[in-house]
Amino acid sequence: MVTLQEALQNTELETKASRETIMRLVSEVGREQKTYKHINSDVTNMRVELDNALASRIDLEREIEALNERLEASQRAWRNARDQLENRDLNMSTLDREIKEKDYRARDAFTQLTSLKESLVSILGDRYGHGHGAPCEDVIKDRIRSLVTSARDKDANIDMLEQKVRNLTEQLERQIEMQRSAERKIRQAQNDAADMEDRLHHAENDIAATDALKDGLRTDKHRYLKFMERVASAMKVDTISADVGFDMSGDAIIARAEQLQRMEMDALADKTTHVYNLQRKIKSFKDQLESKDLHNDLLRKKIQQLEERVMGRSELEREKDDESLRSRKLEKLVEKYKMQINEHRQEIRDLKARRMDSSNYRIETLEASKEIETLEEKVLRLERVRQKQAKKIHNLKQDIDMVEGEKVGTSQTADYTIGQLSSELATTKAALDEITKRERQLLDMRSVIARMLGLEVNSLAVPDYEIISRLEKLVLANKTHAFTTLTLDSALEDMEDGFKSGYVEATRTLGTRSRSPSPHRSRTRTRSMSPTRRRDPRQY
Repeated sequence: MVTLQEALQNTELETKASRETIMRLVSEVGREQKTYKHINSDVTNMRVELDNALASRIDLEREIEALNERLEASQRAWRNARDQLENRDLNMSTLDREIKEKDYRARDAFTQLTSLKESLVSILGDRYGHGHGAPCEDVIKDRIRSLVTSARDKDANIDMLEQKVRNLTEQLERQIEMQRSAERKIRQAQNDAADMEDRLHHAENDIAATDALKDGLRTDKHRYLKFMERVASAMKVDTISADVGFDMSGDAIIARAEQLQRMEMDALADKTTHVYNLQRKIKSFKDQLESKDLHNDLLRKKIQQLEERVMGRSELEREKDDESLRSRKLEKLVEKYKMQINEHRQEIRDLKARRMDSSNYRIETLEASKEIETLEEKVLRLERVRQKQAKKIHNLKQDIDMVEGEKVGTSQTADYTIGQLSSELATTKAALDEITKRERQLLDMRSVIARMLGLEVNSLAVPDYEIISRLEKLVLANKTHAFTTLTLDSALEDMEDGFKSGYVEATRTLGTRSRSPSPHRSRTRTRSMSPTRRRDPRQY
C-alpha cells in the first residue's frame, strides 16, 4: 500500500508537472500564434507597400519616358531651329554678296553706258565732220534702217538657202545610199550568177557521169540476162525456162543446182577447200590491184600538180581537171563494178566447171541479184536527181536572165541619178559659195555698224540685241531732234526779223559755251534706259 501511495503521489507529481508543461506549451503556442499573426500582418503590409512602390515606380518610369520624349522633341526642335538660323545666316550672307555684286554690276553698267554715250557722240561728230553740232540723224536713221532691212532680208535668204542646201544634201545622201544598195545588189547578183554557173557546171558533170553509169548498168543487165541464158543452157534447163518464162528461170536453175548438189555432194566435198584458197588468192589480187590503182592515182595527181606548176593553168582548167578526175574515178568505179561482175561470173563459171557447192552458188546469185536491184534503184534515184537538177538549171538560167536585165536597168538608172546628183552638187556648191560671200559681207557690215555705234568688236563678242537696242535709241533720238528742229523752224517763220537775228546771236553764244567742256554738264547728262530691262541704272 505504501508503495502504491508513493507511486500514486509520484504519478500525481508527474501529472502536475505535465500539466504545467502543457500549460506552458499552450501559452507558448498562443504567443507563437500571436507573433505569427503579427508577422502575417507585417508581411501583408509589406506586400501592399511593395505593390504601391512598384506602381509608383512604374508611374515614375512612365513620367521619365514622357520627359525623355519631351526632351528629345525639344532637342529636335532646337536642332531644327539652329539649322534654320544657320540657313538664314547663309541666305543672308549670299543675299549680301548678291546685293554687292549687283551694285558693282550696276555701277559698272552705268560707267559703260556713260562711256558708250560719250563714244557714240564723238563717233557721230567725227563721222559727219561737225563735232560741235548735232549730227544728221535722218541720214543715220535711213542708213541704219536700210542696213537693218537688208540684213533681215539677207538673213531670210541665208536661212532659205541653208534649208535648200540641207534638203539637197539629204537628197544627195539618199541617192548615194540608193546607189550603194544598187551596187551591193549587183555584186550579189554577180556572185549568185557565178555560183549558179558553178552549180550548173557541176550538175552537168554529175548528169554526164550518171548517164555513163546508167549506160554501164544497162549493158551489165543485158550481160546478166545473157549470162542467165547461158547458165540455163549449160545446166540443161533452157527448155524449162522458155516454158515457164524469165521470171521462173532462176527458180529452175536453183532447183537444177539443188539436184546437182544432191547428185554430186560427195564429189565436191574435196574441192571446196581448193575453191576457198582460190577465192583468197582472188581477194589478195584485188587488194594488190586497188593499191596499184591508188598508187597510180597519186602519181597522176603529182603529175598534174607538176604540170600546173609548169604551165600555170587557170582555176577554171583546174576545175575541169577535177571534174575529169571525178569522171575518171566514176569510170574506175564502173570498171571496178564490171570487174566485180566479171569476177562473179568467172567464179560462177569456175563453180560450174568444178561442180561447186550449189548453196554457195545460190547465195552468190542472190547477192548478185540484190546488187543488181540496188544498182537499178541507184539508177532510178540518179535519174530523178538528174530531172530535178535539170529543172533547177532551167530555173537558174531564168533567174540569171532576170538578174542581168535588172542589173542593166539599175545601172542605167544609177548612171542617170549620178549625173543628176553631180549637176545638183555643182549648183549647190555655187550657191554655197554665194552664201558664204554674202555672209562675209553681212559680217563686215555688222562689224562696221558696231564700230560706228562704239562697240569693240575685236576684243569683245558683241551680241545682236546690243546693236539693235543702240540703233533703236539712235533712231528715237533722231526722231526727237527732227521734231524739235521742225517745230522751231515753223515757230521762227512767224517771228520778226529783229527777233530772229537776236535768236541767231544767242544760239551762237550758247554754241561757243557748249564747246568748252563742263564737268557739271557731264554730270547732268541725261541717262538712257537699259537695253535689256528698260530701267534707269540709278534706280538699282
